[in-house]
Amino acid sequence: MWNPLQVCCYAFVTRKQHILGGDMPATVGFASDLGIKADDICDFYNRNWPRKIALADHDFYKWQFIDTPASKGTDECCVAVDGSDVVGIMGLNARDFYSGGKKVIGSELTTWVVAEKHRNKGSGPQMIDFLKSKFDVMTGMGISAQALPVYLRSGFRYVKAIPRHVHVINWDNISNHIESTPLAAKYARSQVVLSKYTASTTEEHLLDSIYSEFSKNHFSFSRFSKDVKWRYDDHPYFNYHHFIVNGDCHVSVRIDNGIDGFVMAHCVDIVGNKDSYHSAISAAIEYAKENGADAIDFFFTNASINARLDAMGLFSTLDHEFFKFPHLFHPVEIRTPATTSLILWSRNEMDDMLDMSLLHVTKQDADFDRPTIQGMKK
Repeated sequence: MWNPLQVCCYAFVTRKQHILGGDMPATVGFASDLGIKADDICDFYNRNWPRKIALADHDFYKWQFIDTPASKGTDECCVAVDGSDVVGIMGLNARDFYSGGKKVIGSELTTWVVAEKHRNKGSGPQMIDFLKSKFDVMTGMGISAQALPVYLRSGFRYVKAIPRHVHVINWDNISNHIESTPLAAKYARSQVVLSKYTASTTEEHLLDSIYSEFSKNHFSFSRFSKDVKWRYDDHPYFNYHHFIVNGDCHVSVRIDNGIDGFVMAHCVDIVGNKDSYHSAISAAIEYAKENGADAIDFFFTNASINARLDAMGLFSTLDHEFFKFPHLFHPVEIRTPATTSLILWSRNEMDDMLDMSLLHVTKQDADFDRPTIQGMKK
């Protein structure tokens, strides 16, 4: 859905960005601590981003950065100022992160922008150093080639492509938007086998019980009930359907009806008992069918979920050269790879963070399911 040039943690950071001799360093801090108002930051994004962006909308900005359970009403976006002038912003969501059952201070890095006249003056690395002093874990998606050296020099680790799987429901409606060989249709006809399942509505105590157990053996941003309410129920523009499968797995799906030519479903999260992954995936596919979707995609680092998706026979946008599916939907566009990248930093346990059998990052994380300006309607 998202163009990496629109949605990630990098914009306008150049390859040679460092503190040059003679440059006066910017003042870097959290927006609330520096007295920077949300409207000022929205205006900065509006003036410095090359196209219209949701972060220039006050309601979305407030939900994204201020109303998160971990933020508690403060704005922890990282801001660089030169005197009274804002020169750079790193949008970030402060979110509790669970590291093998232990809660640490985490943040999702989203959209990074430095004003043109202040590039190459060191504010970028300065902002990253500030954030490293404040958080235990940071992640971001969709990293540009220009920003990557800055992250790598700062100790971040890089995953070039997060696995993404697709199940096609209606070939006629998507045929004009994909590139495929005859093998793709043959593969699709005989592979995906759904399992039986029971589905029920979400209840706080069940969500808390499911994530409490899941968090003991995984590395992920919090999925407790308060986080689920913020992420899905309180979203200012998207409608999500989330439910519990087999009593021990939480599934979240969004239907995108605004695409020119077809309807797309996104399974934005599956959290719970590994034994129920087949049922959870089946339930997401059935929900997509019932709501008129022509295809549904699944986007996970979690190797156990990806193994189940592979075993069920869904298309892999990374592995199946005979099937090329759109990565962006507004407008529809095929890219290679048809997924996105990931950067990671951890004060401790970096080896476990990079173990994809333990790391759980999905489309619900790091602002990877952000609305376009055109689609900002609830």
